[in-house]
Amino acid sequence: CRDKAALLVAMLREAGFDAYPVLIYSGPKKDPEVAQPYFNHAISAIRNDDGSFMLMDSTDESTKSLLPSYLNDCSYLVATPEGEDLRVSPIVPAQKNMLTITTNAQIDSEGVYSAESKIVFNGINDNAYRGYFARISQAQRREYFESLVSKIIPGAKLKSFTLLPNDMLNTEKKIQVDIKYEAGNIVIGGEGDSLLPLFMIGNRVGIVNFVLGKTGLQERRFPLETRYTCGVKEDIDIQLDPKLGDVVSLPHCNEINNDTITWKREFVKDGSTIKGSGEFVIKVVRFEPDEYKQLKQTLKDIEFNQRKMAIIDSGSYLIKRKQADVAYRSIDKSYSLEDENNWKLSVKVVKEILTYKGKKDSGELKFNYNPAWESIRLVSAKVINGNSVKEISDQEINVMDASWSGSAPRYPASKTLVASLPGVEIGSVIEYEYEMVFKDRAFFDMQEVFASYDALDKETLQISYPKKLEQKIKSVVDPDGFSFDGRGDEFVETKEVVDDRIVETVEFKNQAPLKREVSMAPLSSYVAVARMSSGDWREYCKTIMQKIEDASSKQNLSIRKAKDLTEHIGLERDKIVAIRDYVSKNIRNVSVSFDSLPLSAISNADTTLQDAYGNTTDRAILLYTMLKAIGVDCDVVLASRDSRIDSLEAINRRYPSRGTFSIVLVRVNCKSGEFYLNDTNQYAKLGTTPSRGYQILSLKDAKIESLELDKQNQTHIDSKYDITINEDASANIKVSSYDFGLSFEMDNRKYSEMPPEQKNRYYQEMVAELSQSALASSELKSDFSVYPGLVSYAVNIDRFAVIDGEYMYITLPEALGRIFGLKSDKRETPYYNPSFLNYTAQMDIELPQSYKSILLCPESQVKEIPGESGTIEISSQRLGATKLRIVYKVNLKPSIIPASDYDELFDISTWLSKKDNRMILLGK
Repeated sequence: CRDKAALLVAMLREAGFDAYPVLIYSGPKKDPEVAQPYFNHAISAIRNDDGSFMLMDSTDESTKSLLPSYLNDCSYLVATPEGEDLRVSPIVPAQKNMLTITTNAQIDSEGVYSAESKIVFNGINDNAYRGYFARISQAQRREYFESLVSKIIPGAKLKSFTLLPNDMLNTEKKIQVDIKYEAGNIVIGGEGDSLLPLFMIGNRVGIVNFVLGKTGLQERRFPLETRYTCGVKEDIDIQLDPKLGDVVSLPHCNEINNDTITWKREFVKDGSTIKGSGEFVIKVVRFEPDEYKQLKQTLKDIEFNQRKMAIIDSGSYLIKRKQADVAYRSIDKSYSLEDENNWKLSVKVVKEILTYKGKKDSGELKFNYNPAWESIRLVSAKVINGNSVKEISDQEINVMDASWSGSAPRYPASKTLVASLPGVEIGSVIEYEYEMVFKDRAFFDMQEVFASYDALDKETLQISYPKKLEQKIKSVVDPDGFSFDGRGDEFVETKEVVDDRIVETVEFKNQAPLKREVSMAPLSSYVAVARMSSGDWREYCKTIMQKIEDASSKQNLSIRKAKDLTEHIGLERDKIVAIRDYVSKNIRNVSVSFDSLPLSAISNADTTLQDAYGNTTDRAILLYTMLKAIGVDCDVVLASRDSRIDSLEAINRRYPSRGTFSIVLVRVNCKSGEFYLNDTNQYAKLGTTPSRGYQILSLKDAKIESLELDKQNQTHIDSKYDITINEDASANIKVSSYDFGLSFEMDNRKYSEMPPEQKNRYYQEMVAELSQSALASSELKSDFSVYPGLVSYAVNIDRFAVIDGEYMYITLPEALGRIFGLKSDKRETPYYNPSFLNYTAQMDIELPQSYKSILLCPESQVKEIPGESGTIEISSQRLGATKLRIVYKVNLKPSIIPASDYDELFDISTWLSKKDNRMILLGK
């Protein structure tokens, strides 16, 4: 920023302007009477004829404003020869930072909602969104709007979108987007009285929805900064098919208009059309503590008004080279094995930059390596722009230490080589070549996935090895991946003998770019892949176990410490816990995986004990040594973090890779059961582990199996809500949450380490998440001296329900919502759920005496997730004249769902998001 500011000043002076550099502080304003030299940004200024200054920031590529709004109300100093007083930058009024939305929608007789919205971005909205859109691909832009419409309307599908300008760097033109979208079954209910949500896009898009930050505190001692003024203004027309029925009631929202905020929303009926308008404006860049109290009440009112819906009296109602950011013209990789322990990798890449995002992503080359058993050499790198060729210089190549190196000097430090490429532009062709040498490995292994998020014309993989290794090396090339039908990429595979060496070559051509999608499965499961290994699990385990036994033998300090810790403890289980807790509390964990260092880096147990730090390997050795010292039966296993799905792990069993098993665990066998140590801390219940479902490799017998846990130690949360709805629509809610497995460990640590003031703030935020109108009526209680752990609290919520004449409707506090995180209604790649998800939410609701008639409530249903991925259940039961029980149950397991089954998954996700599953409509 300093260089750009100085350059701009120099250019302005050449053009005849009275220009100066400026120091500005983006943050709390400085005291004009207390001089401080610290400023965090540099900009430029021109002196006006009246002595004032025109400020301009030359670092923001995403705005035509000379001074972006995020530098509003900031202290600055103009660096003139005679000196200047401290000044404050002007505040841009909210009217210049507005987002405007116009929507025209129709709801047909089947309840299908079709809409077209035009969104225009002004001021800070244009600035912020332009920077984001410029850095993502066209496919990611579409995904953003797919996600937006699905958040506005559960299950909505984006039919089309047009985003202008085409060149996001053209700041002369405002950003404007036109989107068309559709959703079915938006009417909550069926025949008779039904609820009709009125969807406003302005609740989900626009800077105004994000500037307030966290507002969970009931009051503040210091101001709340918003940084800039802004707002959103929206108009909507909804045409209803007459067959849907008559509109009985439309929401009435009280206007809020004070010195800091304007919020208003109005709906009127015009024949068969509902016309709506809304506005939300934040007029200030700072809320003082007394204004914050008013803000809290305003947010409560806004939240309450946004829950309001229309009520209708229904008769019935029953979407080969893709656009890429980079095009790889060729990738050539060549492995040359000296033997199975030592080899060289040579890589040559030629790629073309197609978009601004491609330019940003390709400006640097980064290579991670560890000099203890790897070396790297950048042979060449150049950038070609037409007839201009720029070669990289030595000054543009730097080597940096890994972040953990300084805190763990016992281990050989990993490095990162960073090469800054000169003159990269859209249209540039980048050519680079590098070599890596690997030495003293346990065995040779390699996996190459032939896929990219960019276009690839040709990739060639060649492996050359001595003929004497032929019987030991196993290889496979699968054009469709290891589990699912792939994309049928064009490939050629050859094998020949050259000078007593075997040369295997695989060539892939014309690969279209993969679409970036959420929850993508490992690429090796569905795209072309090659795998090669000379390893043998039994020999590998034998070598490692010998190293561990040597490192744990005759470790007198560790043995003495183990005996001292357990001297006065009777039960074996309690002894195990005492040793686990000691290591967890006193031996700092270094995040260096087992496979990233040579076996020569393994430390003796006493060394780890004395140095008080260790990676996963050394901490496991210390645990193993101390447990053996007190007579506990235990052994050492390696755990994978690749996948919990057996079909994907099968390839690891057949083709050994040192990177498959990166975590070292100690398995304990005692009268109380089988436990795993070294991946939990002192807050965990003995018997729980995050390694559940992953593959483990026993060093004792080289056996590979899945790590399973009994149900009591599996991770799940059981929540219970006791809700009493009062006649005035307020509610008293008691919440009790029971933590099992890793949830117990996480919450036990959180509440044990949280200081009182932070806990108080956290509680206020938790209460505010239920509702801005919620007030705590009890202390936040946590008890982890028992299992499962218990967290409980109680709140009172004013206007929890909505009364509309003879009706009362309620939105339940729990929501299944976006469990799957789906953003798009279409998918090209398999959907991947890598984890277990188990929880239950039971809501017991005491209804008010005046509203006993239940017109609508969630329907009892069970959904089977495709691919035998688990179940989601909703049950509804009336327990008496005024009591209702709603239960949500989620039981999901790791799975891959093929793209062909995605429609079914999307339908389930849409069903989960429907307000039908959260709404209760009562009548008198």
